[in-house]
Amino acid sequence: MVQSHGNTLTSIRFYVFIGITVVIFVLLLYRIYDLQIRQYSDLSSEAVRNMYRQYNIPAPRGIIYDRYNRPLVYNQSNYDLEVYPFEINRDKKTWDNLAEILQVPVETLKERLENSMNGYYRPTKIASSLDFATVTRIQENLLELKGVILTSRPTRQYAPGITSGHLLGYTAEIDRNSMEILMSKGYRPGDFIGVKGVEKSYEEELRGVNGTRFVRVNALGMDFGEDYSKSIPVIPGNDLYLTINMDLQRYVESLLDTLPYSVTVLDYTNGEILAITSQPEFNPAIFSGSVDYDAWLALLNDPHMPLINRTVQGLYPPGSIFKLVTTVAAVNDKVILPSHQYFCSGSYRLGRRVYKCWNEGGHGTLDLYGAIERSCNVYFYQLIQEVGLDRWYHYGSAFKIGTLTGIDIPDEKAGILPNRDYLDNKYGQNGWTSGLLLNMVIGQGDVIVTPLDMARYVSIIASRGKISTPHVGRAIYDKQKGSLHTLSFPSDSLHEIKSTSWDVLHEGMRRVVAGEKGTAKIMNIPYLEMYGKTGTAQNPHGEAHGWFIGFVKNQHFPYAIVVFVEHGKSGSASAAPIARKVLEYFWEIKAF
Repeated sequence: MVQSHGNTLTSIRFYVFIGITVVIFVLLLYRIYDLQIRQYSDLSSEAVRNMYRQYNIPAPRGIIYDRYNRPLVYNQSNYDLEVYPFEINRDKKTWDNLAEILQVPVETLKERLENSMNGYYRPTKIASSLDFATVTRIQENLLELKGVILTSRPTRQYAPGITSGHLLGYTAEIDRNSMEILMSKGYRPGDFIGVKGVEKSYEEELRGVNGTRFVRVNALGMDFGEDYSKSIPVIPGNDLYLTINMDLQRYVESLLDTLPYSVTVLDYTNGEILAITSQPEFNPAIFSGSVDYDAWLALLNDPHMPLINRTVQGLYPPGSIFKLVTTVAAVNDKVILPSHQYFCSGSYRLGRRVYKCWNEGGHGTLDLYGAIERSCNVYFYQLIQEVGLDRWYHYGSAFKIGTLTGIDIPDEKAGILPNRDYLDNKYGQNGWTSGLLLNMVIGQGDVIVTPLDMARYVSIIASRGKISTPHVGRAIYDKQKGSLHTLSFPSDSLHEIKSTSWDVLHEGMRRVVAGEKGTAKIMNIPYLEMYGKTGTAQNPHGEAHGWFIGFVKNQHFPYAIVVFVEHGKSGSASAAPIARKVLEYFWEIKAF
């Protein structure tokens, strides 16, 4: 008799067992396929990442030169400290050692890591702009500082005596909010970007392309040398050549230390700016490396607001320099002849209101040339009523008043040239009277301009109608191609103004300087054929502002100048003397 065993496998159990075995085997095959074939690329890359440590190499920004190839902004090495979160967090001793070397509490260092970390396996910067002694101590102890690396990055340095923060701008590390947007443009965490000035407007040309080093490491993170076959070389940024004359720029920044002011000197034949400043200025060097908090706070709280670029952002009434718009409107459309006379008693009555001249004793009987020379308000009060708002606005628009100049310095603001629509919107239809014209004709009331707007304005007058875009960029040197590319800017011409009208403007401006009773006689420099116009703009917040605009008629010295002095009381007393100093200095240093 055959004895039956308890583990006898029935046919049902057999097939279930076979089925389970097949399923497991299929799953194993699929997993092998998934790991070895479908995910090969990703896993291979991850394996390579585990074998290599990746170091970002910041590209040095391009050098910024003046018009004579002298460096205004260049680079200098700066050391930062970065850590790999996955390594440093495994060793508490490393945190303690770093805290001792940096003289920063461990909690603060960990907080910096938490705030800046962009991945557990990516290096994160926790200290910037280390001094030489700190760098030396870190290098001496680097073997004990697991997951810690020193990185060198180029930082911006500036020519001695140059504090052109508004012109040059500065660079700053990209914040986390901006990083999300800029990563698509090739920026990496920890990268620096141009802020303000030409550093911002020429960011694409100056920035370069970062490189990458791949260093072999073992499981303990020890360095086994760089793999040059994988490393990506740095592409330095292109160099930028400006139209600026460094010597003149340095000089215009040093003229006043008591009142805010703006100076612009430009070539009226092509719009090239030789010097441009807004004072008080800020020194961009304070933003190189770690920003000193106290210095930043001092800038923010300074009552003179040095962070505002008065030249391109300051909005002010132009005062009497705006009388030239009414002049050209009157003579070009033959509203009057230059010989037409009005009488000035020192004031003018329109309806119930009396409008005063700056000379309370009056100027007597004047023709147009005399009115420009002596800047008589009453003459222009009477003239604007014949010219009218629409004609006045038409010619102001022809000079591009109230529009952006398009300068290659960022954050420019546009002024206001009022027309009927503007006045209707502001005061309501029938809510304004012709009395507003008497304010606007002398550059008061609703007329608002920037000093840069006036630089274009006087350049158009000097060139007899050429409308050039004021600019500071001159050329870009492409380091990859080894070629110099000259920059170009839009230009236009004001065709509708007759030659005789330009003659009248120039004659009036010449008398302002050379006339017996000219308001800018201080500008009558013997060796320069100078043309100009002063302006005093009333200011509801304090002393009046002072203006001077002018140009030299000399084919070897074709320069226009605009000087604006905030609270300067009058153009004759404050702005014109500065303009003389600038042009005399410029003439001395200019090589002929």
